[in-house]
Amino acid sequence: MINQQVSKRWNLSATWIYLTGRAVTLPVSTFVENVVIPGDRIGNNADLIEYSARNAYRFKPYHRLDVSANYEKTTAWGGHRFSVSVYNLYNRQNTFFLSQDPGAAADGSIQLIDNPLFPLIPGFSYGIFF
Repeated sequence: MINQQVSKRWNLSATWIYLTGRAVTLPVSTFVENVVIPGDRIGNNADLIEYSARNAYRFKPYHRLDVSANYEKTTAWGGHRFSVSVYNLYNRQNTFFLSQDPGAAADGSIQLIDNPLFPLIPGFSYGIFF
């Protein structure tokens, strides 16, 4: 985190966050098993999922840069504060969760898709203080 007082009224700050990828257990394949219930003349097909070893995979590393600029002016009765900020400045598509591709592979393997949560988000605020 960097916080710099540029002048009496201006303040700039930046925060860079880095995390290693989160460990996850993933489905690796699916198959159909014919399950026969005693007394039932017709077998029922059950979709079964085979999972990897516990925490055998990791998400991609997570990182982002947040920046802000603040202007503050004091008066006899209080003051004003105006802030402009940007969350995830370089718009990194960090994986929040994985979902299964609906067009599953014919060999029974599972295709996973990265789903990011927050893109670049600008922010503005104005405050009066007494």
